[in-house]
Amino acid sequence: MDSIAVPTRSTEKSLCMPIHHAYKIGGIGTVVCGIIQSGTLQPGQMVSIAPFGLKAECKSIELNWDRVSIALPGDEVGINLKGVSIQDVRRGYVIGDAKDPPKVTTKFQARIIVIAPSEIHQGYQPVIDCHTSHMTCTLTKLVSKLDRSGNVIENDPKSLKMRDFAMIEIETWRPIVTEKYQDHQSMGRFILRDGKVIAVGVVECILNAW
Repeated sequence: MDSIAVPTRSTEKSLCMPIHHAYKIGGIGTVVCGIIQSGTLQPGQMVSIAPFGLKAECKSIELNWDRVSIALPGDEVGINLKGVSIQDVRRGYVIGDAKDPPKVTTKFQARIIVIAPSEIHQGYQPVIDCHTSHMTCTLTKLVSKLDRSGNVIENDPKSLKMRDFAMIEIETWRPIVTEKYQDHQSMGRFILRDGKVIAVGVVECILNAW
């Protein structure tokens, strides 16, 4: 155990906290809960709520039922927000710093492995789970089939089957906050479901962002 390196917390990156739950609490107001993925958060800080860019003030932070003066990556916290109602926030939205808000997209290129005994074609519409986001998406293009080392073995494949590695393009039905896996691992990995897990993957390239 002593030889295991302690993972570093991404405090140098911009604030990023996917919302797990949102509540309206009498006498307090709107409270959202989630895990800080990167950056730091302090009471009084102005935040942006993606994907729609709403602004709010962080009035207070609770960690394990205790009020704290700062939240760090890995902390599971409850945040009291001033300036938004419970109708403005929901699971899957992402809290970021108002000065450097989270980037939003609907199209990205991803590397996947098919793990279900299914055949996937262009135009397939599974559900994507990325951090706390859950929505329908469309596989708009099967770019290439890959070997285990990531080398291209077939361009524009007609379909993908179980145990196939591939590069694909995905378009989500609603705006989503995600990032390239190499830039932000926890925000750049996802699962594709259709009643069961069909494939798992990572984001390789964002094709549109705002």
